[in-house]
Amino acid sequence: MIRLGISVEGATEREFVTRVLAPVLAQNQVFASPIDMRGRVSLERIDKELSKLMAMFDHVTTFYDFYGFHKRPPGDVYALEDAINGLVPEDKRHRFTPYVQQYEFEALVLAVPGHA
Repeated sequence: MIRLGISVEGATEREFVTRVLAPVLAQNQVFASPIDMRGRVSLERIDKELSKLMAMFDHVTTFYDFYGFHKRPPGDVYALEDAINGLVPEDKRHRFTPYVQQYEFEALVLAVPGHA
């Protein structure tokens, strides 16, 4: 059994983890719990949250929107993921996988393929 903490940007991401990801992962003994940052995600807020999450879960990941990221450092999605990864002590990074969604997750959820 693996306890997976997923730090999410807001309600939409939280519901996606709860309703879509968690049931699928549970079939493989990975139990995902979303932790809602309630918007205005920043490196400062993540830094405060990550140490708590690393103590509570076997593995931790993130699910934030790139364009909604508050006070993000210069660069692309990968640079932001590297900055987030840098907040975790090196000896714990094997249990951490940062993920930043390139596009607004809500836009992808509401998009209708084939309609321009």
